[in-house]
Amino acid sequence: RECESMYRALVLPADSEVWVRQHPSTLPEDQRLLANADETNSAIEVFLQAGVDERPRTMLVEMLEQVLHKCAEQQLRTVEQLGYIVWCTSRFTYNTVGLRFIIQSAVASPTTLDERIEAFLETVPALLRDLSEVDFADYRQALVERKLEVDKKLRQ
Repeated sequence: RECESMYRALVLPADSEVWVRQHPSTLPEDQRLLANADETNSAIEVFLQAGVDERPRTMLVEMLEQVLHKCAEQQLRTVEQLGYIVWCTSRFTYNTVGLRFIIQSAVASPTTLDERIEAFLETVPALLRDLSEVDFADYRQALVERKLEVDKKLRQ
């Protein structure tokens, strides 16, 4: 029988965490040979799974991305100066949608980056509560305009 690959989503109990760590020592030998032992950068991706990619959930995640992207960049990149690359984006993987944070840093360890992302996430309820109706309308309109843009690349 021919083996076929199937994509499946693993549903975890609420409040579960999964940590995936990749270190050069865990790479296959041919990739380990290419790893730069002098590399000082570290990076982290935190993915907050919202659930199955369906409306209205997907639109809520994308709206949350609209609101949080600049706030996260301002706090984690500009104020805390954790790294040049600081992203807050939505992610769609195997029919699952969620919010992800990515930071690349030459000054902080992945553990510190995770702690700072978690600290930022603790501020989100207040950020959303304090959002004015005018700002909310602006974010909503920006999302509508983004959705109405004609795709510029075949992959979009």
